[in-house]
Amino acid sequence: MPGYGLIDRMVRALQQRRREDALRLKVLRMQIEAGADELEHGDFIEVDAQDLEAYLDGLTTGAAAGSR
Repeated sequence: MPGYGLIDRMVRALQQRRREDALRLKVLRMQIEAGADELEHGDFIEVDAQDLEAYLDGLTTGAAAGSR
């Protein structure tokens, strides 16, 4: 039947997406664990609410400069 090729490609694409999603979740869990460990050990920067936007802007500016 002519439709089976399309179905096979769709199934393979779905399987690939599931593998990628599983990998993203694994990385996210590792990052959460690392962040929790840093908090537990006191490795963090405390930012006042009024300074938060400027702090975050500085992070994105630094990241953009580092990627050039």
